[in-house]
Amino acid sequence: MQRTIPSREYFNRDRDNQSLSYLRLRDPDVVSRIARNPQNPQQWLRTQNYRIRPLSNNWQQTVRYRSGRPIDYVTHGPRIANRLVWWRALQLTGYRWNRTNYVYYDFWRRPLGIYYWNVFRPGARFLVPHYNRFCRGSYVVYSGNYYYYPETYAQSPEVTEPPEPVAMEYGDFAFVRDLAYRFERMTNSICLDLYYNYRSNPEFETVYREAYDLLLAAKEVLQAAERGDQQAAGEWLYGLDQLFYHLLDQVADWERTEQKPIADGDILSKLALAEATLQHLMFDVGVEPSFEIVDETAPLPGPEAGGNPAPMITLPPLDK
Repeated sequence: MQRTIPSREYFNRDRDNQSLSYLRLRDPDVVSRIARNPQNPQQWLRTQNYRIRPLSNNWQQTVRYRSGRPIDYVTHGPRIANRLVWWRALQLTGYRWNRTNYVYYDFWRRPLGIYYWNVFRPGARFLVPHYNRFCRGSYVVYSGNYYYYPETYAQSPEVTEPPEPVAMEYGDFAFVRDLAYRFERMTNSICLDLYYNYRSNPEFETVYREAYDLLLAAKEVLQAAERGDQQAAGEWLYGLDQLFYHLLDQVADWERTEQKPIADGDILSKLALAEATLQHLMFDVGVEPSFEIVDETAPLPGPEAGGNPAPMITLPPLDK
């Protein structure tokens, strides 16, 4: 059955990126409070009642997860929701440009790249910097609108004119080859960083298997992009954010024991770039996010449901 590309209504929930009201939190100041003091919000977050809620009736139709293991979001959903509230709060602190060394820094205060102009105004989110001389542009989100800035990979400060942004259209499939290539390279770096520098953490083999499944899915998306097959790219991307955020939740507190430098930054900075790229890639292909975060109290199942509730997500094996 062909999957119909949906409207962009779910991406429009990102519109108010200053208060993050699209998270549907009853306390509208909670994210800004965490953003002002982001050092250790985890203990407080554990006392909150955040959870995830599916945005699509096709919740069961998700990425073909090669290992075939299910992700039990009844168990892991609240942890992932808490983690994402913290993640979004950090993003609220914004990107910073240093006019002395021309470097943009992310919300972790880690360098993203050299920019000879202060291109991105306050409120920018999901910044994907230029990657190298082959991926010369940058992507960013302002108030729910997605933009591509061509040629931000300037060779010298003598270039005085900043680039004009190009508005991206939902499902337009116009930037997919560039974004899919970047996402595949980023997920490869995540796997290498985990393999060499995080092996001493608990349940490493299980978590590394998930990271490698993310890489395999990224390779499939890249192949579909190179073929110009939007349908195949969408089928691999749908639900991939579930796997990504499950991986993020598991490695967010891991300790790094560096054995081999892999690209720039630690695992969290790599995941931040991968998430931003995944957001733009899903938008360009026309695949809506899988869930939103709410802090409503979940209603009890009716008497007709009977028994224990099943996991919200069952990830099917690769082969149909």
